[in-house]
Amino acid sequence: PVFSVDIPKCDKTNTVAVQLRDFRTFTQDFSDRLAQSVVTNFSDKTIEIYSFQDSIDLKVCLDFENKLKMLNSEIKTQVFSGLSNEEIISNLSKAQYLIAMRFHAIIVGLLAGAKVLAINYDTKVEKLAREFNLPIIDLKKDFKNQFEELKRENINKNLEICAQKSFDWTNFNRMVE
Repeated sequence: PVFSVDIPKCDKTNTVAVQLRDFRTFTQDFSDRLAQSVVTNFSDKTIEIYSFQDSIDLKVCLDFENKLKMLNSEIKTQVFSGLSNEEIISNLSKAQYLIAMRFHAIIVGLLAGAKVLAINYDTKVEKLAREFNLPIIDLKKDFKNQFEELKRENINKNLEICAQKSFDWTNFNRMVE
């Protein structure tokens, strides 16, 4: 059903959205490597960091912003927290790139036409990334050429796959009764 969410079409801004969450296998080493890769590949862009569930995500997001600033004090960053679903969708729909852990963030990025890099923390994220042939990074392994793959990603192909996943709401009420 989430593929049926109407995402507003808008001009992309010079931003990279990063959506992180705390998880038992999310380590400082992974966060350090991710920060280094983001600074290396996107220091010319604004990095927007999204906390979807502040009680779980916010500390990790603030820590990640600090790492980016330590690596490059000139990099433009902003941490978003406490946003409504509509505000999250509106903001993410403007991003050129999305690096995300959460399943629903990845889907919103795909629907919005962003180039998406998935962070594999769960089987559902891995399956979604494979279905869309998205670059994927693992919390425990070194990054290879995933950021180069991200930059070359075919947005039109992803949008075509999304269009095939529309949910038929006509019988929904009967199904839940």
